[in-house]
Amino acid sequence: MRGIRYIPLTMIIVFLSACTGDAPTLHNDGTVLYADAGYYPSLQGNVWEYRVDSIRGGVTQQGAATLRARTLGTFTNGDVEYRVQVNEITQGMETEYDTLYVYKTEEGVRLSSPGLQSLSELPDLPGITPGDIPRDFLVVPYATFQSTWDILDIEFNQIPLLTIYFRLKGRYLGVSEAVTDLRTFPVCARVQLIYEAQFPNPENPTDIFNPIRINETADFYYTRPQGLVLAEGSAAIFLLIRGGIPFERSYARVRQEITGMTITQPDPFCIDTPDTP
Repeated sequence: MRGIRYIPLTMIIVFLSACTGDAPTLHNDGTVLYADAGYYPSLQGNVWEYRVDSIRGGVTQQGAATLRARTLGTFTNGDVEYRVQVNEITQGMETEYDTLYVYKTEEGVRLSSPGLQSLSELPDLPGITPGDIPRDFLVVPYATFQSTWDILDIEFNQIPLLTIYFRLKGRYLGVSEAVTDLRTFPVCARVQLIYEAQFPNPENPTDIFNPIRINETADFYYTRPQGLVLAEGSAAIFLLIRGGIPFERSYARVRQEITGMTITQPDPFCIDTPDTP
């Protein structure tokens, strides 16, 4: 269960335009949803509730944690206005909070966090040149869905014969079905994150021929206009998105599925907001 405590709501957000001509009328528990159409609503007041299961050694602990996410206002850095996502993760008697920043451009959806914003503004880090750590990064492109794209690629070559690297990539896997206890979502955009890393073994850092290598993935399913309805994969991905650096050899697998939601409706139903491409 140690892996679960790192789980944020990895709201790897897929926003599309607010009033596309082909946006269907959708229903959730009998209520018509217009939202701000697209694969994830971004209006203040949205609430999502999730059950988080932990899977380790073939054993599943269902309901190991619960997660409640809310859209609460905006955050501005320079000329960029982000939507703020606050995530409340409860495990047993303990509750933790995460914050994510998202915004939409013509290119697609970009994601950030308080930690990433701070790291990107540091003037100097050994082995890292300005721009290696982005202020935010593309999580899903609009134009080239059948693609893989780089999110983070940091490499150190200060140790002879050992390259240290941390890489995060995104990949769009097409349209998939997401089956949850709440209901089946038949048409979902499926996005995969891939984390690869190599670094010295902390137990014996001088043994350059026995480094720790990590290759972990997690998949995220978005439907319109409810947003993220299912995420499953390595806890390392969730830790990385939260702002931590995974350094262990193995990680629990996590399944995070929607159990309830409240989607704020726009007024009027067709709106044009500054962060809508």
